[in-house]
Amino acid sequence: MNQAFKLEIAPSLASRVKKWDWILYGIWCLLSAYSYHLYKRNTDLFILITTCIIVILRFLPKKAETNFVEISGERVRWQLSKDIPKVYRSWAEIEWIKFEKDVVSFYEKNSFNNFLSTESFTQAQKEKLNKAITEIASEKNIRLEH
Repeated sequence: MNQAFKLEIAPSLASRVKKWDWILYGIWCLLSAYSYHLYKRNTDLFILITTCIIVILRFLPKKAETNFVEISGERVRWQLSKDIPKVYRSWAEIEWIKFEKDVVSFYEKNSFNNFLSTESFTQAQKEKLNKAITEIASEKNIRLEH
């Protein structure tokens, strides 16, 4: 079966770059330019050019590791934070699924150890996710609780 649901959550530029970064880099560039203008030292020119290159490279779009949720016929996978490892669960490991307000809990062998937080999802994304999980869980005869 093909993917029933896939959602990629790319970090925004605003989340990668704090406002203080812009201010500090700007001040550093201005001070370097002013110092070069006053003293005409090559080290000030080097610092100015290096700072400009760092600023440009820092704010270019990067191939960031995106957070994702993927529901397919074989498995459930997600990673919602780079600090938390990816979660992979095959449907055979899952005994039942519980839908709560902002969490989907996957129950397996006497423990709830896999919680998929849907707090940051839109209502449409939550509905599509719930529908995909419900359809596949029904096919696999996994107990659902809403």
